[in-house]
Amino acid sequence: MLIRHISRRLLPWLVSPWAVIAGGVVTALTMLAVCAVLLYDSREDALTRANESSLNTLLVVERDIARNVELYDLSLQAVVDGVGDPEVMALPRALRDSLLFDRAATAKDLGSMLVLDSAGNVIIDSGSATPRQANFADRSYFTVHRDNPHAGLYLSPPFRSRLRDGDPGIALSRRINKPDGSFGGIVVGTVRLEYFRRLLAGLQLGPNGAMALIHMNGQLIMRWPDDPRVVGRDLTGTGPFLRMVLQPEGRFSDEAPIDGIRRVYTFRHLPGLPLIMEVAPPEVDIYAAWRVRGNLRRPGDSAARYGGEEFVIVLPATTGPGALSVAETIRDEVFSLEIEHAGSVQGRITVSIGVATWQGKKSNTVESVVKAADEALYSAKAAGRNSVFATILA
Repeated sequence: MLIRHISRRLLPWLVSPWAVIAGGVVTALTMLAVCAVLLYDSREDALTRANESSLNTLLVVERDIARNVELYDLSLQAVVDGVGDPEVMALPRALRDSLLFDRAATAKDLGSMLVLDSAGNVIIDSGSATPRQANFADRSYFTVHRDNPHAGLYLSPPFRSRLRDGDPGIALSRRINKPDGSFGGIVVGTVRLEYFRRLLAGLQLGPNGAMALIHMNGQLIMRWPDDPRVVGRDLTGTGPFLRMVLQPEGRFSDEAPIDGIRRVYTFRHLPGLPLIMEVAPPEVDIYAAWRVRGNLRRPGDSAARYGGEEFVIVLPATTGPGALSVAETIRDEVFSLEIEHAGSVQGRITVSIGVATWQGKKSNTVESVVKAADEALYSAKAAGRNSVFATILA
């Protein structure tokens, strides 16, 4: 009886206008909550994909550098052993040098390999039959071995070569001991910064991505995009470097000290070397596709990558003017980001958008609608880019 009594009282309210309105509000709030969760998950997914890409790029650079340093160090050790062998040093100069210096000393990204005496003077030169007259007693790659018999392999900060007209590079050096264990000099070779520039240039991070190789003392060895003016810049005291120097690897967001762009840094200390490698795409690039999805406010709307630099947006049950309005909003928001792009007429990143609206009056395949949108896109580009072009299918 109690249940029947409650039912009689609830039934009029459940069919009343207020109940319908309340139900509609609850449904709308539920859909809004679902959309918010989907957008948050989409944002996190964009960050995850960017982080994975950055780590993969970083590992490629790390392995290439580690392999080349290892090979060059083997050459340095061979020279140390040869200089310490009286029989090798007693050979005619040409034969001696052929035994001391292997093919690594002639690679295009490597400078001459030199043997310096305890005063820093060149006594053997892989690049010249007659050793060039030069003294390097002031260089860190000399003093570190002079003052520390256990320094091992030393990798220097960047410097400009005195023997190659100021060509920038870094040095790898090892100590040479006299028979009594005292300091007898060093063997040193240089790696041209062109090697690092070419290595980073061969990797793709998008138009605004940045990578950098930094010495543990804070000096910038190489950065991509390439700018010779920043080579050797002291980054100690900057936010990103202070965070990277404290732990062997990690990830964080911060403003870049060189260009002021907020970036997501993935970094790693190269094992056994005083080097930090960073890969840092900008946040605006990482979340660009997510922001597009953010403009799609209905549950049925969707956006997806379509090819290298293209995205497809599907707007069900949308009129031509409605689709055009969404496209214009996206175009304007991308333009408002003011992401610098030297190759653009506007000097910034822009988007061109093709819109195709299918009215359903005629039978059209999905392929034909996509083709129409693609043709509209090319018309937008032909109109000068940073524009929207629309077409309607019956």
